[in-house]
Amino acid sequence: MKHTVHSISSIFVSLAISLLAAAIVWALWVAGLLASIQAVFVYSTSAYIGELVQPQIWLAGLLIATGGLCSGFAVQRGGGKRAFLVLSASIGLFLGINYAAAWFFAIDILFAPIWLSAMLSACMVQARRLWTLDKELAFSIRTSASHVNALEGVSAEERLLNGLRLLDTVLPLDEAIVFKFDEEEKLAPGGRLRHRGSMAEMSRNSVWREGVQLCEKAIKIGETLVSESAEQSSVALPLRHEGHDVGALLVRLREKFDENDRPLLAAVGAQLARNLQRDEARKHPQSNDLVSFLSVTAAERRLGSFGVVSGLLTEQRFGAEVLSQVSDGHAVAYLDGTLAYVNPEMIKAAQIEENQGWNLNLFTLLDRFRTGVFDEPSIAVRRVLQTGTAYERELNYPDRNQTLGLKIGLATERNLTAEKAAQPLCIVVNVRDVTRMKEYDKMRSDMASLMSHELRTPITSINGFAELLALDDAIPEESREFLNIIVSESQRLVRMINTFLAVTQLQQGDKQDVLKIPLKLDDVVRETIASQ
Repeated sequence: MKHTVHSISSIFVSLAISLLAAAIVWALWVAGLLASIQAVFVYSTSAYIGELVQPQIWLAGLLIATGGLCSGFAVQRGGGKRAFLVLSASIGLFLGINYAAAWFFAIDILFAPIWLSAMLSACMVQARRLWTLDKELAFSIRTSASHVNALEGVSAEERLLNGLRLLDTVLPLDEAIVFKFDEEEKLAPGGRLRHRGSMAEMSRNSVWREGVQLCEKAIKIGETLVSESAEQSSVALPLRHEGHDVGALLVRLREKFDENDRPLLAAVGAQLARNLQRDEARKHPQSNDLVSFLSVTAAERRLGSFGVVSGLLTEQRFGAEVLSQVSDGHAVAYLDGTLAYVNPEMIKAAQIEENQGWNLNLFTLLDRFRTGVFDEPSIAVRRVLQTGTAYERELNYPDRNQTLGLKIGLATERNLTAEKAAQPLCIVVNVRDVTRMKEYDKMRSDMASLMSHELRTPITSINGFAELLALDDAIPEESREFLNIIVSESQRLVRMINTFLAVTQLQQGDKQDVLKIPLKLDDVVRETIASQ
């Protein structure tokens, strides 16, 4: 409904613009400023030259307005390309009628004013449509940029300093400066990290000028420049993002520059360039008026805002590269079932060729893991989409002596505000090979059972014979006390073995009832003293 209302309102606005265009052309016609143009599109016999009949002013205004309204409506509903074809055909037909009316009836049906009204109306309506789309695009970019800012959690200055601190940990850094362009397009410091007692501190002015000149030269030629002296080395790296210069990085080292560090500087410089461009785009608020639509500066700022989104997309690729290094299988699918990413471990677990990975979709991939407890992947996916709860199963494959842990989950966007519910983004499939873990658990369980059985047999014998000896009246009282201790301790060993088995089963995930009973401390102390 909202979209329908918006479309109806847009049509009314376009019709109003068309009427304005028609009014302008009508005023020019009334003022006689279109006479020369109008004469080009009429042709009559010599008997009627100079005697063509023209409509009255009100009828002329109606015809001009009709031409403008029809043209504006066609552009608004059909778009500029399709409207151009329709208008071209209509104008051609109307031009023929105009010549015929002038030739046979000596009537001027005002082709020129109507044609100008239609063209001006089409241009104005198309410009308004482009302006509206430009506003929506600018709003979307600003929203995305603000969303990125909320995700970062730190200021732009702090991110620049973090990059310089990273360089300080891997390079013999004396000083590092990030330059950015000011309002006069000159280099100005945006972030700086400097050690006390450095050469830059002792001769700050001269070194500063040399560093700025080196950065300007590096930006001009688009290459990394190195300047070495007896005391230190200076490296100037131009910072570029999406083909645009956004600043420069100046690094001063306490020793000779190692050429092997160029890739390191290039990688850090690329991140600093994205940070600078992102910060620059946020500093210039964008207006949505018609003047900004026609302004080159405003267009450049909108292009800079798009650079924020481009930088974000570059950084988002880090996640896919990280997943390619993990030992578990991961696959990401869009909500239409198309696979967005499959890492090598997932391809290996599905037992398919690497070049066939991109020919799969979500369900053909899950079909590769069908087994007894997972025979209907579509039901599992449906439950995940309905409830948002992850689906987890252990899949056993006796033919290949393998056990896989399968998890199907729904990833949702992180809710930065409580104004709206989190929107689902994609379906995530994780597969982990738990064969060795299961074998270890089984081996541990078997060992515990074996040890408990082997311990129970001698303890049972000790306990039984001690009880028989304690029943013999010929045994002295002191020996009987020792026998009672043997019986008590053997029974305690049995209880300890039972407890050990119960704990082992709890670790395996089996449900066990844990019984809690009250305990008298004096009995525990008495038994402890008696066993000493």
